[in-house]
Formats: sequence, structure tokens, C-alpha cells
Amino acid sequence: MVKMLFDEEIFQRLESLADQPEKTRSSFWEQELKDFRFTSDGKMSGLICIGNLSKKNSKIHNLTHWLLQTPYRYFTKSSKNFETCYTATKLVAERQGRAVTLDMLRQTLSLAVIVDNLDLNKCSGINLVIGDGFGVMSSLLKLLFPEKLLVTINLSTPLLIDLYYAKKALPE
Repeated sequence: MVKMLFDEEIFQRLESLADQPEKTRSSFWEQELKDFRFTSDGKMSGLICIGNLSKKNSKIHNLTHWLLQTPYRYFTKSSKNFETCYTATKLVAERQGRAVTLDMLRQTLSLAVIVDNLDLNKCSGINLVIGDGFGVMSSLLKLLFPEKLLVTINLSTPLLIDLYYAKKALPE
């Protein structure tokens, strides 16, 4: 019989699966996760290449990121939804205690293009996020489309990280 897990049970279960072999885990991920640990309470040790998590979020660091991202924002001039998506991204970064990095900006640009061309509120079905990266896209989708069902998929350790950071961004 399968037991449905909720809230903290999910985090604890994913943490317990971290050292278990996964048939879907490639040799790349086996190597990446070999010396990496992430606990259900957010403690991280070792190195992993799942994106950029800049905890340096002082005004000068944020300004530096913003200035270096200027060429990317040039592509948003024709977007009707970039500002809405970017405002949500800044909220996610603030709640996660991090800077708006280039990784976050790329996800914001991607979501703005999708929303410019597709009304997600009128689409039936669910939003699916595969391999999120610190829960950014999942958080953005839930902030901007709270009524839509969201499913996020990843390997167990990266999924634990995604859900931990999404929970920080979506405390309600």
C-alpha cells in the first residue's frame, strides 16, 4: 500500500532517499551527488552544479547583478509580462535570502515568453516543472498562477533542494 506524504514527511523521506541508488540517475549525477549532502532543514555540504545560489544579497551585490544582467533585459522590451514575472522573481529571491542571479533571470525570461504567448489560466491541466533548480520556476508559477495545480519532478536530492527553497519562497 502506498502512503501519501505531507509537509515535513516529504522532506524527511527525500532526505532518507539521498544515498539510495536511483535507476534514472545518470553517471554524471552519481558523480555529482557522491560527496554532496542536503538535509531536510536546509544544511548543505559539498559541491554540486545545480545552478547559482548567491547568498550575497547586499545592495551592492544586487546592483552588480542587475547591471551585469542589462544585456539580457534588452530582450524583454517587447514582452507584455516581463515586469510582472520579474517582480515575482525579486520576491522569490528576497524570501529565499539570495540575489536575483542570472539563473533566476533566465527562468524569468522563459516564463515571460510563455505567458506572452499562452494564457496559462485558460489552459486545462497542470503546470509541470522538470529539474527546477532551487525551486525558482515552481515558486514563480505558484505566485503568478496560484489556482493551477503544479507538479515538480527531479532526482531525490535535487528535488529536496527544489522543495526546500520553494517552501521558503511560498511560506503560505
